[in-house]
Amino acid sequence: MLAAGVQASSTEEFYSDGSIGTGEYWSSAYIYDTPPNHTTVNMTGGQVDTISTYDTSIFNMTSGKMSHLYSYESSTVNISGNDHSNPFNITAMNNSIINFSGTAQGEEVYAENAATINITGGTIDDLTTRNSGVINIYAGDISNVWAQDNTAVNVLGCNLVKSLTGGAYGYGFVQGIYNNQSSFDIDFRGSDTYSHVNLIPEPITMLLLSIGGILIRRRN
Repeated sequence: MLAAGVQASSTEEFYSDGSIGTGEYWSSAYIYDTPPNHTTVNMTGGQVDTISTYDTSIFNMTSGKMSHLYSYESSTVNISGNDHSNPFNITAMNNSIINFSGTAQGEEVYAENAATINITGGTIDDLTTRNSGVINIYAGDISNVWAQDNTAVNVLGCNLVKSLTGGAYGYGFVQGIYNNQSSFDIDFRGSDTYSHVNLIPEPITMLLLSIGGILIRRRN
């Protein structure tokens, strides 16, 4: 929601590179390519109720307030920060990619219809994937996840464990240690989530195991 007393213009459309900064307020913003050129928009402040990205455009957010973000087609969204007094909802659709990192804070985050969300930091309350969506979790403070249909939730780290029971909802959980050495515990929403969560030992561990195996074979 926009702050009390703030009047936003109805719509802003980007067909070429642009920015959203302090003092700019819109109820909605749309980002498109103008072929053969790709559009990149950087948000470093200001306030927008809803942002939608299309084509192969790129949207980078490091600060500011927003209520909803929708990514479509083959667009890419990079979110590394936002105003924490206004955590927002995110929906990634089609073949779009959202990279969530840094100090970003989201309430409800969805990956749908073959979209991909890569999480390397930030805070998310409710994380959901359905209809062939893919979520890759490398780090971050995530409260819970719900996976449905033909989807995948890939959790990368070490000491990884997942359970079919327990957790806040009784449907299980996944826990372990991220590559940045922070521990995590993510609850499952829905009984179907467990089968969609894949545990992937982080690359350094796999590399060390591979080297160890080579050394053992050489000694023999």
